[in-house]
Amino acid sequence: MKLKRLLFFQIPGFLISLFFLYLALKKIDFKTTARILGDTNYIYMIPAALAVIADFSLMSYRWKLLLAPSKNCRYISVLSAVYIGYFYNTILPMRIGEIIRAVIIGEKENVSKTTAITTIGIDHILNLFVIILLLAFTYFFFSFTDAIRTVFTAGFIALCASVAFVLLIILFRSRIAGIADGIAGSIPGRTGGLFRDVIHKFIDTLDKLRKTRYIALIFLMTVISWLLNAAAYIFIAEGMGIRHISWPGAVFITTVIALGIAVPLAPGRIGAYEYFGILACSLVLDETANTCMGLIALSHLVTFTVPLAAGVLFLIREHVSVFRLCRAAAGKEIKT
Repeated sequence: MKLKRLLFFQIPGFLISLFFLYLALKKIDFKTTARILGDTNYIYMIPAALAVIADFSLMSYRWKLLLAPSKNCRYISVLSAVYIGYFYNTILPMRIGEIIRAVIIGEKENVSKTTAITTIGIDHILNLFVIILLLAFTYFFFSFTDAIRTVFTAGFIALCASVAFVLLIILFRSRIAGIADGIAGSIPGRTGGLFRDVIHKFIDTLDKLRKTRYIALIFLMTVISWLLNAAAYIFIAEGMGIRHISWPGAVFITTVIALGIAVPLAPGRIGAYEYFGILACSLVLDETANTCMGLIALSHLVTFTVPLAAGVLFLIREHVSVFRLCRAAAGKEIKT
């Protein structure tokens, strides 16, 4: 698929983001929010930024462990691929950076496209599992409306379904591989072969991880990673004078935003981040919409600029052409 055509299909993401941005800002008093931001102690942005860096460091090492059954990659290569991938996720819509992440690790560590994409997929499934688990944990700390409780119930069902899905793959991997082969045979061209290869690699990677000592460590690192993300909100809230934010509250805000921005949207996740962030804050914090907007705006700024700056530094370090990687994500120059 050519780059121009690929970007054309991102237009719906921009429209969805604009819609969420309108919903987030329609009741905000910008003068009041500006005053709140002006009274903020920005020294607390430093520990918040360090929490984000620690989160990305753990995220990178977790991916290294996921790649380990297929290839023992250097940590610096994995870290570089993660930050550069995030850089592209920030400036381009539809999470194109995930494809570019696969391209980078393939070029630097001789990892096949199928292996890289498969492990990224497993990484996202693991993230979703932990997000729902942490969100369920917060259920016991706050009084929610019936509608919110319904959402929690749906999340618990999704959690059980994801566990069942992984168990089925592990227990019936041969049969599922056969089903995948049948589906791939009905798909014309290279797409069918790619689908078959990804499913087989997915099953093989899960099976290998099950037999290693890494699986418990990977799960623990994922939990810690999201707790570090929540810590950034606590630091920023402290800087704004919001003293009553709790760990469960910060975890709730973090997980709601994570689920809200899971759908590929416009660059920087603008719109959905603000809408779901303000919504989450209003449910667990006794603060006005303007204060919630200030907290979410600062947290978005920190989680946006810190990894973006690191991505730029790694691009310079690796002497990588921005446009060449864009072409690679569109289907050219990718190692198979």
